[in-house]
Amino acid sequence: MTDTTAVQVAPEAVETNKGHEGAQIIISLQQKGGAGKTTMLCCLAGAMARDGAKILFLDTEAGFPAAAWCEDLDDENVDCIEITSEEQLPATVEQYQDHYDAILIDTAGWDSRMASYAIGEAHLILIPCKSSKKDSIQAVKTYFHAKTATKNHKKAPEIVINLWGLKKYTNVAERTRVEMAEAKMPVLPYTMPALTGFEQMDWAGGMPQGAAAAAFQQWLGAMQNEHHLVYYDRGPLSQKTTEVA
Repeated sequence: MTDTTAVQVAPEAVETNKGHEGAQIIISLQQKGGAGKTTMLCCLAGAMARDGAKILFLDTEAGFPAAAWCEDLDDENVDCIEITSEEQLPATVEQYQDHYDAILIDTAGWDSRMASYAIGEAHLILIPCKSSKKDSIQAVKTYFHAKTATKNHKKAPEIVINLWGLKKYTNVAERTRVEMAEAKMPVLPYTMPALTGFEQMDWAGGMPQGAAAAAFQQWLGAMQNEHHLVYYDRGPLSQKTTEVA
């Protein structure tokens, strides 16, 4: 059975922008690469598209790994644009925010200028965290970096730390959960186990299979239950949707 131990967190004291109109802007953010940012967003894009959402994926990472994944996926509900300059990002979001149910932005490390622009556009910031002490520290630093960067926003983005790729039923995984709880971090009440199905996505493309597919469906359910994904509460904006030229 997949470990779904919840982490108790303090409620956010600031107003978030769940009530926005148009596309929900969702970004993945971490201090470094290799934490699972791209894999998480790719899975989310494919799952939401499967459920009828129209998704625009903006890939800002060097080498454009998300764009390559989108091409392999070949889903008519997922469009992708490679973003090559900081100024291009807000202009692209503004151009298409009324035409998609969600705009997903894959970022490099949060100290890049591109990531700063992405944070400025975000309604929801997803921070993946693995089970090492270093990963936990980086996740907490990323959280406070995002909070500081958005402290003057009229409506602050939601920020959610995701325990992603942990070896379940281990002391290290439990320690990660305890440390996040003690730090009062906003953690999704689901722990994504480390599964080879996510690694195979790099080779086979498409969505995770087998146990990884089942685990991701539980993650998606937790995101819906916590009302982090506007599409599942509001429904589609299909009457406004146009495709990227």
